[in-house]
Amino acid sequence: MKEGEIMDGTEVAVKLEAHEHEIDSLKHRIKDLEVQNKTIQENAISVTKMAVSMDNISGELGEHKKRLEMLERIHWVIFLKILMKQARL
Repeated sequence: MKEGEIMDGTEVAVKLEAHEHEIDSLKHRIKDLEVQNKTIQENAISVTKMAVSMDNISGELGEHKKRLEMLERIHWVIFLKILMKQARL
């Protein structure tokens, strides 16, 4: 059909049907994108929670390491005191 020509009823119906099909297809694609977007947002939240959890675990490990080092120093002090007592006997 050339520009300026008038369409008859059948041509209009065919064009409308094609547009309706295209609109339905676009609606479906938008729905899929919304589902994907929701999944991405949920994954981003999960990753953020995991990062916070890992940071907390890292902090706890640091505290445990400090405590273990302190206990090792205490152990050596006690061990040396026992050795010194034995040496006096």
